[in-house]
Amino acid sequence: MKPFSNAKLPPEPALRKLVAAGASRREIASRFRCKLTTVNDRLKALQIEAPLERLDRSQFQSLKPLPRISVPRTTGDITLPAISMYVTARRETGR
Repeated sequence: MKPFSNAKLPPEPALRKLVAAGASRREIASRFRCKLTTVNDRLKALQIEAPLERLDRSQFQSLKPLPRISVPRTTGDITLPAISMYVTARRETGR
């Protein structure tokens, strides 16, 4: 493996430690003041998977599943979100 030309990013063990601690790719780029594409390329070369954004599960817990409608077709039904029901649900929750 050839050395990386961008010396802003830490060595592989430090990157693995950051990702294991839950750092997102955007956070790593911000922390080391480099481009997101640099982080993406480096992690890809090292075969390290990291989320683009850190997921905060608490923000999703209050959301209800979207109401759905089924559209009959000759080749099989299609299930879609019912937009009018979605808008009503959003209005009720104030979001």
